[in-house]
Amino acid sequence: MARLKLPVTQKDIEEAIRGHRARNVELLKTVAESGVDLQEPRSIDCFFWSGTEEGARSLAMELSREGYRQVAISPPNERTDLWSVQGQTTTTPAAISDPVTVAELVEMAARHSSDFDGWGTEIEEE
Repeated sequence: MARLKLPVTQKDIEEAIRGHRARNVELLKTVAESGVDLQEPRSIDCFFWSGTEEGARSLAMELSREGYRQVAISPPNERTDLWSVQGQTTTTPAAISDPVTVAELVEMAARHSSDFDGWGTEIEEE
């Protein structure tokens, strides 16, 4: 079962942000190589993990207040003991991976005893 290592200190939060920055470089490269314009707005899914139902629900409420759509919570299952939270926004791949945005998402998750796992967008097959 997956275990959640929450960013509990400012140092943990900064480490999580650095990790996302490094992964976003590769993700943006993959998305661009698939023919996606990194400056064009599109649907972006953001993914989070929470160790508790309370954390998942409070994070989902904040995502909704912040304008995220299709906010969904999934309970733990046979593969993980974590709660999954997902929300969708319309923005550009460049903007969602901007260090300021990444920091905001990591810090938002941490306020709810949760972890920002990253983002994704649909790539159309040719």
